[in-house]
Amino acid sequence: MSDNSVHVGKIEIFPNRMLGFGSMGTIVYEGWFRDRNVAVKWLLGHYTGYADIEINNLLKADAHPNIVRYYDMEEDEDFLYIAIEECAGNLEDLIKMAKADLGQTENSESSTEKNLSSNSNTVKYQIDPTVA
Repeated sequence: MSDNSVHVGKIEIFPNRMLGFGSMGTIVYEGWFRDRNVAVKWLLGHYTGYADIEINNLLKADAHPNIVRYYDMEEDEDFLYIAIEECAGNLEDLIKMAKADLGQTENSESSTEKNLSSNSNTVKYQIDPTVA
């Protein structure tokens, strides 16, 4: 698809198109998988256990309309690459929009933000009851 891409198995990654950061040093890039745009989580290979948990949780929640879809995982000798559905935004963007709509400042915690945080924890718990 592009000269500036990296291929790992069936996933094509565009390292010059970073989408954001995740936990444990994860970097998320734009990618391509089976004729669709995806987000590719690029993480250190020694986090295989965490990646397996995340993939299992995504698969358990696959039917939920508000959970991104898992497509594939590839690995090389140093890294893991997880292809997931690409989203137009993230939770942080949603909170900022809600605050702006309510006329709140960046530093004020709204009931919307509290509810989003509470709902996020509820979803995590429903998928994996060991998550606090």
